[in-house]
Amino acid sequence: SSDLDIDLYYQANIYGINFINPIDFTNHNETLEEYSIKICPETRKNLIRFCIENSGKKYAKKQILGIFLAKVFKLNKNPFSDGDTRQVCSELAAHIINKILKIQIDKDLDLVGPKDINDIVKNNSLFIKTW
Repeated sequence: SSDLDIDLYYQANIYGINFINPIDFTNHNETLEEYSIKICPETRKNLIRFCIENSGKKYAKKQILGIFLAKVFKLNKNPFSDGDTRQVCSELAAHIINKILKIQIDKDLDLVGPKDINDIVKNNSLFIKTW
C-alpha cells in the first residue's frame, strides 16, 4: 500500500482470512513467484473493501477434502463447499480475480486450486512477473 508505505499481505490460512505483517509472512512462507498488477483507483478501492469485508472469515478446512474428492471422482461441484462463508487460499484469490479484477474463471470457484490460480496469473497479460 503506497498510502501507508507498507507491504500488505492478505491471506487465508488455518486461522482464517486475515492480514499479516511482512516479517511474519516471510518467516512462514516461501515466495516461489511474484506478480504485480496495475489497477485503477476504483478497482483498488473495491479490492480493499473486499479484503476488509472478508477478513476474519473462517478457513474452509473441509473444502480441501472436497477439492481432492472432486478431482478423484471427477465432480463438477465441491461436496464440502461453504460458499463465501468460509474459503481456502486459492478460492479467496479466485474471488478477487473474478469479482474485483473481472477476469473470467471457467471453473467452480470452490474447486479452484493453487495451480489454477498460477495458470490464470501466468496467462493473463494484466499480471507482470516481478520475481
